[in-house]
Amino acid sequence: MGRPGSGKGTQAKLLSDVLGCSIASLGSDFRRLMAGDTVVGVRLAAGMNAGELAPTWLADYMCTKALIGLGSEEKLVFDSGCRMRTEAILFDQICEWLGRGYRVVYIDVNEEEIRRRIAKRGDVEGRADDSTSALDKRIEEFNDRTLPAIEYFRSKGVLLTIDGAQSVEDVQQGVRGALGI
Repeated sequence: MGRPGSGKGTQAKLLSDVLGCSIASLGSDFRRLMAGDTVVGVRLAAGMNAGELAPTWLADYMCTKALIGLGSEEKLVFDSGCRMRTEAILFDQICEWLGRGYRVVYIDVNEEEIRRRIAKRGDVEGRADDSTSALDKRIEEFNDRTLPAIEYFRSKGVLLTIDGAQSVEDVQQGVRGALGI
């Protein structure tokens, strides 16, 4: 978990390589849906390109689908899941019912650094949700909706906070150290 541009995708990829497992990337899944000519894709694109979070029911569906499809010993790294408190609660309930433990990595990066990173990424990738107005909305959504999810995971004792203002390598070392791998 983390603010837009905190390095969630990069760290998820590095962690999945170390663990030898797949990544469930809701952001990537949403972008694939947005590229399709479906009612869901068009509606999702309109909201996400304006900086809004995807609907809770869709995020819940995709998270649930990923968890239910796992084998008993299979590991999975989630990238950008549980962005709202209700999603975090559902995720926790599913994992509890399945008897699966989990940890949540929160890559903490301040807003000023996020804006710098997103401006740089926007120049390279040209994502619609990286525009200044969309970023303002994404940061607002993070503060209003995702921080309560982070606090929920903290209250459950599963949150690991990593300083994301470091180099990619140092962040990864912090993630691996926090996870004991």
